[in-house]
This record gives sequence, structure tokens and C-alpha cells, in this order.
Amino acid sequence: MAHRDRSTAKQSKDPVIVERKRLYKTGQWKAVRKQILQRDPVCVLCNAAASNQVDHIMHTDNNALFFNPSNLRGTCATCNNKRGARDRGRKAWVQAGNTKHADDARHVDRIANLMSKLRGGTGGAGGIG
Repeated sequence: MAHRDRSTAKQSKDPVIVERKRLYKTGQWKAVRKQILQRDPVCVLCNAAASNQVDHIMHTDNNALFFNPSNLRGTCATCNNKRGARDRGRKAWVQAGNTKHADDARHVDRIANLMSKLRGGTGGAGGIG
């Protein structure tokens, strides 16, 4: 079987995917990613392997949520890939303003509040404590 060069693979023309790929290359993403891996040095899903990837709890095309530490968690590659495969199967991408996913948005807010309380804060979404 011949080796397939990823650079010649068909590129997506979906504007949401193109934008997401662009965001992963920004300095803002690199800084937030570093913070999350420092905050979560062990995979939050299996609690066994070292975190080497950052997972979006709720996928979105909303840039504020894309970079929000309350929506991010450190994971190992194995757990993140399993979760990604499941999400792709469900096509669970959240569109900004899509009320169908209002429960997901409330879930992220609850996580942000709990994380803040655990760090001694007063709650609310925001930066890393």
C-alpha cells in the first residue's frame, strides 16, 4: 500500500473548518493551549496519561468560546481521538446562536462556575485562576 502524502489530501472548502484550522495557528491559541496543558497535566478523561492535547468540551464557531479556558481541557491523544471520532459521528458542531444546543452552553457555564469555585473564585466564565 502506497504512503499517502497528507499535503495532497483534499482540502476542505467548508468555511467553518477553514476558520477553525486558521484559529489553531494563532498566537492566542498557542498561549491558551500552553495554559491548559499546565493547568491539566494529566488527561482529565482517563486520569492516567499525560495531557498532550487540548480538547474543546463544546465545539463551536464562536471565537470567544473557542479560546475560553472554561471550554477547554487537557487530554491525552488516545482519549481526544476517541472523543473526536464520536463527535464527528454525531456531527455535534455547535453554531453560534443555535438554540438546539442551549443545554450545552449552560453546561459550559456550570463548568466555568465550578472550576472558579474550586480555585477559590466567585464563579463566572473567565481566565484561568
